[in-house]
Amino acid sequence: MQQVHWAVATWTDPAEDPPALAGLGKAVLAAAQNGTWNTGSRDPVRERQALADLDACWQQLPAQPDATQRQRLQDCTAAAAALADPSMLPRLLAALPVHRCELEQRGPIAVLVLTTLAADLPEVAAMLLDRRERQALRELPACWQRRTLTTVSSLEAELLALSMPDHPLTRNAIARPMPSRDEAMAAWARTQRPERTLHVLLGDFDINQATTVLQQTFVRTDLPNVPVAAPNPPRPFAGLRRSQVPGAKAPTVLIGWPLPANVDPHVLAAAKLWLAQGADSRLGLELQRAGRAKATITSRAPWPTAIGGNGLFVLEIADPNGIDGLADLVLRSVRTTLANAPTESAMQATTAVLQQEWRAATADARQLAAATAATLLAWPRPQATAASPQPVDGKVVLLLLQQTCFGQPAIVEGRP
Repeated sequence: MQQVHWAVATWTDPAEDPPALAGLGKAVLAAAQNGTWNTGSRDPVRERQALADLDACWQQLPAQPDATQRQRLQDCTAAAAALADPSMLPRLLAALPVHRCELEQRGPIAVLVLTTLAADLPEVAAMLLDRRERQALRELPACWQRRTLTTVSSLEAELLALSMPDHPLTRNAIARPMPSRDEAMAAWARTQRPERTLHVLLGDFDINQATTVLQQTFVRTDLPNVPVAAPNPPRPFAGLRRSQVPGAKAPTVLIGWPLPANVDPHVLAAAKLWLAQGADSRLGLELQRAGRAKATITSRAPWPTAIGGNGLFVLEIADPNGIDGLADLVLRSVRTTLANAPTESAMQATTAVLQQEWRAATADARQLAAATAATLLAWPRPQATAASPQPVDGKVVLLLLQQTCFGQPAIVEGRP
């Protein structure tokens, strides 16, 4: 059978959620799995009113948290549930056919991935269009309460405060009990506008016929154009920024530098692995030579995850024997290490590790489609690709690391 794996990637970064509604983008994606007005309603007109009544009840609850209002909330919930047909969408998917229509969360990116047959691409495209344009967002309260929030440690919060003080992860706002349906529909439009999503089709199909189907199906949208805040990437620091945080779980140092603009994701991946990913990395070996036998080092970039790599290059170094002088030791080691480019053999070993990780993550065709969609959405570059990592020139790796790590860092020292 000519199977096709279809992945739709959506950016659900909590940085784009309204204040006090962190996680709303993820919640509406989960609610969307319950069908549309065309797929899941016993009476769309009456169900719209029932969901509006339920929404009004939730919004009144904080001001009237008495037994009468809670009973009314239960009644409205039951009335809305009675007008929904949860078996309609599974029946539709089985008839198309669509196999395993599942939602995966990959950091700040959600990927809807499904498997179908090449002959049924027009029907599946129509189903996805209906999902985008006529979304009912059933069971929104339950999805909101089950949402998972992106959290940071006290050390990470301090690093953000030093380097990106306006980043939403630094906010400590208390989440509201329930977003309104209007706010939820605005979040749906913000995440699902065509320019904010990316479709990947992988499998055995005629690409010209599929192109015609997609162009004819997704030619327009009625979703409102909800404004999205422009990204606020970290800027190079004018001077060294340093802070100490008591009460850490273990003696740990975080060192972060702003990444340069237009960083290449493949070069960045090689740079992280070669410089500071584990005991066999260059900085890992330097720590051993300096007598830090129990020290561990890892690298993260871009952090926090952002479109196009607009984040920090972060080193995390932990040593159970203490961190006195550790940050200065690492900074000296960085300068010494980056005096010369990685050797060809070192780059070959780095590429082999990256290729092994890529094969393990994409051995299944569905996962390859999902990974491709997520990668290309996160790195919107004309030359971007989610193919197996290819060898990277050590001089290019050195240039990226020098542009990054020769600037002034932000340092956070955490002590128990």
